[in-house]
Amino acid sequence: MTEWSRDKLLAVAALFVILGFGAGYLARQGEVVRLQEEASRLREEAGHPEAPSYRIGVAYPFSGRLSWWSADAVPLLESAEKDLEAFLVESGSKTRFSFLVADTNSTGEGALSAVKKLVGEGAQVIVGLPTSGEVEAAMAYLAQAQVPLISPSSTSSSLSKPDLVFRLSTPENYRARVGAELAIKLGYTSVFVVHRDDDWGNAYADTVSNVFGERGLSSFKVPFPVSHPGYMNYSSTVRELERMVAPRSDIVLVYLVAWENEDYSILNEARKSVVLSNVGWFTAAMYPTITGEYTVDGRISGLRDYALKIGLLAPEQRPVVNDLTRRLMEEAKTRLGRYPSYEHVYLYDAVIVAARALMVANSSDPGLLAKAIPVVASEYYGATGCKALDVNGDLAYEDTAFIGVVEDGGSYSLGYYAYHNGARDEFVVLEAPEERAWFFSPQA
Repeated sequence: MTEWSRDKLLAVAALFVILGFGAGYLARQGEVVRLQEEASRLREEAGHPEAPSYRIGVAYPFSGRLSWWSADAVPLLESAEKDLEAFLVESGSKTRFSFLVADTNSTGEGALSAVKKLVGEGAQVIVGLPTSGEVEAAMAYLAQAQVPLISPSSTSSSLSKPDLVFRLSTPENYRARVGAELAIKLGYTSVFVVHRDDDWGNAYADTVSNVFGERGLSSFKVPFPVSHPGYMNYSSTVRELERMVAPRSDIVLVYLVAWENEDYSILNEARKSVVLSNVGWFTAAMYPTITGEYTVDGRISGLRDYALKIGLLAPEQRPVVNDLTRRLMEEAKTRLGRYPSYEHVYLYDAVIVAARALMVANSSDPGLLAKAIPVVASEYYGATGCKALDVNGDLAYEDTAFIGVVEDGGSYSLGYYAYHNGARDEFVVLEAPEERAWFFSPQA
């Protein structure tokens, strides 16, 4: 990454039209102006120059267990820097940016060390920490240091709280809610949530249960001990589930909240039950391995056909693809020799939002910057779509697809069965599955 400077910012409204803001920006212009007036006062008090210089820290897992994945991020960071430089040339700004990069080593401890390093070097905002474990490990220190973080892809619901952490992906409880609402739309009148007995599983189960409860429908929770990544005998959990479901005369859904291999172990037990094989099933996540003949290191076979029988569906992000997305993917392909994993496009948007927030606040004051980030995000339509944030600083909504196993002439794949439009809060249930346009990691 290089350091660069350009001439003076001409006009805030023109600046944001150039950068891709919609007409809705004008409705928020008063808020931007108030932020800038406060920033000007602070600048005068502190003797800040009219040509500000800002440092953006980037903390990412470039080494360790996620190094294979994070290599794809480098060309997206370079594209963000290049686009910011081009914008400053076009707008005539004297603002200067420098990028500071630190490696988290794919661990919580490494994430904390990385942000401490970046803060020590003078970073006024940090982007990165793409996993929730990294965010959780660093957030207390960042609060103490009063440095905002924009995470491109952290999704843990337990981190949804008003603080200096802003997340450009919806939390898991968003997809849990959308999944439960689709189930109700499909006619299910009771839900049994079979879930990991941990923070993620409990939060997901609570969200699904609450959606059913708010509509006067029945919900039950069946926790199970965690075992990932290997096989575990869940016969006792499945027998308890069968005992609870058997007396029901309404339309039952089992909602499975498990990690890979835990889900397969439970489904393997469930297919032995006539009761459980005649109700509907959703799962919090679905992996391509389910389309193979064998799962769990060859210990289980035939689950793909069972998934078809029970209509197993899972919600996932439905990637936005626009002209900017395509350009970024092509630029990254030139560098990598292949298309990058789509998750890193969120990092591009995080960098752009951080830079624009610094320009709107026109100050490195963390209080002003924390106010500016949601203002900027609310009017930004980027490579991954709209970035409006909720009261907790999380992405307020995004499009969701519901995937399931598709069989065609003996060939199995994952396909789309339903869609949810986040902006309009509307479902479309397909008459026949559609091809899954997948831009994420091949392993995902």
